[in-house]
Amino acid sequence: MKYLTRLLLVTFMSSTVFATAPQSNAITIETSYVTLADLFPDVPEKLATTKVILTPQPGSSITLNQQWLSAVAHKYGIPYTPQSKFEVIKVIGASEVIPVEDVEHALQDHLVQILKNDSFSIKLDNGDIKLHFPKGKVGDMLVTNADVNSQQTRFTATVVLQHDSKELSRTKVNGRILALTSVPVLTRTVHRGETIQPEDVEWQTVLSSQVNQATIMDETSLVGASSNRQDLMPNRPLNKHDVSIPNLVLRNQAVSIVAASPYISITAKGKALENGGKDAYVKVMNVDSQRILHATVIGPQKVRVDIPQMNTVTATE
Repeated sequence: MKYLTRLLLVTFMSSTVFATAPQSNAITIETSYVTLADLFPDVPEKLATTKVILTPQPGSSITLNQQWLSAVAHKYGIPYTPQSKFEVIKVIGASEVIPVEDVEHALQDHLVQILKNDSFSIKLDNGDIKLHFPKGKVGDMLVTNADVNSQQTRFTATVVLQHDSKELSRTKVNGRILALTSVPVLTRTVHRGETIQPEDVEWQTVLSSQVNQATIMDETSLVGASSNRQDLMPNRPLNKHDVSIPNLVLRNQAVSIVAASPYISITAKGKALENGGKDAYVKVMNVDSQRILHATVIGPQKVRVDIPQMNTVTATE
């Protein structure tokens, strides 16, 4: 009898599998329910698909402590032995994280309709915001309840995620509205002493906060100019003190005055009364008539005076 009892005990112990919790303290679930097999990988097959709790919403999580795990194991007769009293499992709802850039684009498109212009960008106060769709599924992202302050510098809005016409989440966001301005910038580094060529300049949109009264806002103020003191860096606004326009006309030097209209062009000898770079407006004197004129510098020692266009009037009876 004693031999039989020992045999039964050995047989029972050899057939019993002690369940263990997952090796990782965090598991991601893609199905609607968390099963016993998710929590206890060694659970008998007949219990594996038993539903225990609902899976958290995509991107959300719940933490199951050792006491809860032990209670579930006891309920289903699972011989679970925790590694420590601090053992926990974090259950995460599987999700697809929406890139922050996509959220910003949706918000900006909505704000364009409110502000009636698109010369701005936005910056979220919470730049690491994470919005989630269910894993492997695609839904809709809507922007509602948008509001802009009177200075048009800040906004609030609600981002709603939907899947199969069902609302998944509703998140309030806020941020700054940053005005933009177009300015001419360099396409390459221009070294000291180099002359800026037309192909060295392009227009770029920058934050208006980077622009002030000293900022060069005209492309013609760059072409033909050179660096005043140091190399000029590309892709950034330049100030007027960064460059200088070489003087093509020097005070008291002889100049050629071109008087032009759509129908006639006359050249006369003159003398410059001021220094001037390309496109500068300077005073010159016609040597023959001693008349002082205002002219535009068009080249080395060469200026242009525009002849007013005469309107032709046809007499009628």
